[in-house]
Order: sequence, then C-alpha cells, then structure tokens
Amino acid sequence: MLRRFALRLGALALLAGLFSSAGYLVGAQGAEKPADKPKTTLKVNEVARVGNRIVTAEQLIARIYDFEALIPDERYKVLTKSVDYLVHVNLLDLEAERIGCEIKKLEIDLEVKRQVSEMKKQVQDRYGGAVPWEEWLKSQNLTQERLEAYLGSRARIILLKRLIVNYFETSTESYDLAHILCKTQATAQDVWVRLQRGANWDDLAVKESQDIGSANLGGKLPRHYKGDGLAAEVADAAYALKDGEYSKPVKSAYGWHIVKRNKTNLANTAKFFDRRPEFLAFPDVDDDRFGRWVRVVMSRGVYTMEFRVPGVHCEPDK
Repeated sequence: MLRRFALRLGALALLAGLFSSAGYLVGAQGAEKPADKPKTTLKVNEVARVGNRIVTAEQLIARIYDFEALIPDERYKVLTKSVDYLVHVNLLDLEAERIGCEIKKLEIDLEVKRQVSEMKKQVQDRYGGAVPWEEWLKSQNLTQERLEAYLGSRARIILLKRLIVNYFETSTESYDLAHILCKTQATAQDVWVRLQRGANWDDLAVKESQDIGSANLGGKLPRHYKGDGLAAEVADAAYALKDGEYSKPVKSAYGWHIVKRNKTNLANTAKFFDRRPEFLAFPDVDDDRFGRWVRVVMSRGVYTMEFRVPGVHCEPDK
C-alpha cells in the first residue's frame, strides 16, 4: 500500500510537468471508467434537482468562485485557470484560422508518441527502473489506450502553441533590453553620470539596480515585443534609442530606470508555410512565452474579449 501511495504522489508531479503546456492537469490522473449515464429530466446548464428546485451551472460556478476566493495559492484555483484556458484555446483557434494553420492527424499521432516516450523516460528516471511502465499505468488507473486518448485530446493545443507562438516570435520585430532600476531620481542620475564617465554597465547593474531578478544578469529584461505589457515609460525610452545606447533616467510606477537597448531583432518575412516544419521541431512553448503572446495579440485590437462569470461579473442566472 505504501508503495502504491508513493507511486501516486510521484505521478502527480510527473503529470503536472508534462501537461502544464497543454493547459489541463486533471483528466487522466485517477480517472475511473465512466459508469453508464442515468436517465435524467435535467436540461442543459442544470446540474441537479432537489424536489422542484433546480441547481444551475451558473450557481455552481458562482459557488466555486466563492470558495476559490479563500485560496491564496493561484496554482489551486482550478476554475479561474479553466476560464483562462478556454479563452486562450479560442484565441489560438482564431489565429490559426487567420494564418491558415491546420493540424494534421499524423502530427497529432507523432506528438502523442513523443509525449508517451517522454513519460516513460521520466518514470524510468524517477524510480530508477524499479517500477515497470505497465505497473505505473496501473497505479494511475490507466491503460496505454486511455492515456494515449487523453494525450491525443490535448496534443492539438500543444502543437498550435508551438506553431503559432514561434511564428509570431520570429515574424515580429523585437528588442533585447536591459535596465538599471533605482529608487530615487538622485540615485538614477548619479548612475547615469557614472555611465557617461565610462563606468561598466554590467558592474553598475549588479551594484545599483533594485530589480533583483535582472541585476546579476546585467539588468537584462525578457525579450520585448510591442504590446507585451512592459511599462510604457520603459518601452518608449527604448524605442527612442539605437542599439547599444542607453537612456537618461525615466520614471515609471516601479521607480527610476536607465534603459539600454542592446539589440533589435528584425522580423523574418518568410511565409508561415515555408517555416512550418521548422516550428514543429521547436521545443514546447512555456507559460511565460504563451502569456506574452496573448498580451501582444490582444493589444493589437483585432479581437475583443467579454466576460460574464457568475459570482464575479454578475449574479447567477441573471
């Protein structure tokens, strides 16, 4: 029993790592064979009846949101993540239609094989070969067939992310930026004067920048695309520079920045279909890159979003 419990705990981490890019973790883990569906008089969006009273899907959603409001850890807010996931899937579909990106069945089959191979490797590495693949599947109430069906239902989204996000990143002009963030204007001005006198940028970033995430990297910021959410003051300062130049101190809500534009990455003008095989071979797109793609796409104003979540934006059933 203890061994089976350990297998299940290890499997949670294994599945989480594999399926994070697909958007959902639940579904395969611990799934039981569905029982025959009972006959019901309930209609669409009705989830339960007690006497002559109906519990609606909207009431259920509102109740779950009330419960999740008490959970401090965002990782466990399943409903919130589910809404985001469904919105993002539709955004991917819209962009796929726009550029003519279709996923072939053979590509899905190959992706499923890749994921199964990766899972087998992780099971091997985690348990050192002590747990055969078939035993691990059994410990998760899975068969090879059901696992492949689960993976196949999510493979299309993984492939769309890989194709569309990589096409976006290579076909859109971007900028490699760095900054030194100071608390006060006086400190920023002093840093700028030292730079003017020949001080080394990387050394000053380590010593003076208040951005602990980038200071030891010479102030390096994630690659910037217009509309990705970078503070407007920082972005505008960068656009006014040439490669290798740095700005005078500029103020944002975070403090005072000296912005350096290291490199401009020009857009690759090759057509999507010419580069499609190349994109398919790229690694999976992580959450940070995908989130940046969502922000940029929405900043362009091509699509609009509207939300009506019971318990958040409105009363249930009203």
